[in-house]
Amino acid sequence: MATGELFGRIASVQVDELEFEDLRVAFEATKTITKDPNKLDLKIYNLNEQSRGRIQKQDAVVIVQAGYVGTGLSQIFNGNARTIAHSYSGVDWITKVACGDGEKAIRTARISK
Repeated sequence: MATGELFGRIASVQVDELEFEDLRVAFEATKTITKDPNKLDLKIYNLNEQSRGRIQKQDAVVIVQAGYVGTGLSQIFNGNARTIAHSYSGVDWITKVACGDGEKAIRTARISK
């Protein structure tokens, strides 16, 4: 579990079969009560080249858990990746993942009239 300097916060991010616990992550989850899917904007810092390549697929399942040292983790988000992009900024590789819960089901849904 990644521990930070921010009051003992910990986080775990899983993208498909890969789980990241010891890397710096930042995320912003937007939850709504409307019909629109909940959203997550996730940044993972300094993934190696092999990991960047392995997570580069649309509809990858993304699970984010967060909490505090001593109290454990709670699931914050579970959904599908909409886009995954990598950029190099200064000395950091930043992987940006835009997600929506039920994103794949919404995008592939069909209706019959």
